[in-house]
Amino acid sequence: MDKEVVCCKERMDKRVVCYKEHMDKEVVCCKEDMAKEVVCCKEDMDKRVVCYKEHMDKEVVCCKEHMDKRVVCYKEHMDKEVVCCKEHMDKRVVCYKEHMDKDVVCCKEDMDKQVICCKEHRDKRVVCHKEHNQWIRKWYAVKSIWIRKWYAVKKIWISK
Repeated sequence: MDKEVVCCKERMDKRVVCYKEHMDKEVVCCKEDMAKEVVCCKEDMDKRVVCYKEHMDKEVVCCKEHMDKRVVCYKEHMDKEVVCCKEHMDKRVVCYKEHMDKDVVCCKEDMDKQVICCKEHRDKRVVCHKEHNQWIRKWYAVKSIWIRKWYAVKKIWISK
């Protein structure tokens, strides 16, 4: 383990705790080698916490309840700022089993960033069907062409 982390049933140094109740941020509960500033707790958690058995980054969470942005829930290697949760989700969340980018959510196929597929509440910057996905890609492609043209025209106009 790193310095300043402990896994034990008693009360310990600040920045390290291991017990089943409510915990402070900057604490750890895990049987393997871990980084500082991680937590494993079934109750309400703070950001900058982690709950899974593999090697983890700070600022990730695995919890079945309400989650904060910058959290993660799956067994593979993950990035910060992703979430896997069936309930209410924030933008910049993810829900699927493969390797993922930030800003994507819940679909088995390859998707664009900034899309979400969720049956519940949805945020802007989200999509929820396989058909719309294709349309969105086309829309972003057209949009990016127009933006590039606009900047080119603007640049010429400014140079005059």
